[in-house]
Amino acid sequence: MTDDREEFVRHLIARYKAGSLEKDYVLQGIAEYDALAATKRMRLYSLLSTIAAAVSALASAVAAYFAYLGVHST
Repeated sequence: MTDDREEFVRHLIARYKAGSLEKDYVLQGIAEYDALAATKRMRLYSLLSTIAAAVSALASAVAAYFAYLGVHST
């Protein structure tokens, strides 16, 4: 992702130097690219946190089952 960003920024700067873009559009383009990259990372983090929550819930259920067996196995 970093290489793509650097290439994108170089492209914007080249267009700025050629006179086809204003400075504000260059900065806006960089900000939009960074926002898109952050959004993609948030989806991954959301998936990972969902998996972690599922594992935690499963561990809690297993612990509760063994606690139940411990109390009622006499």
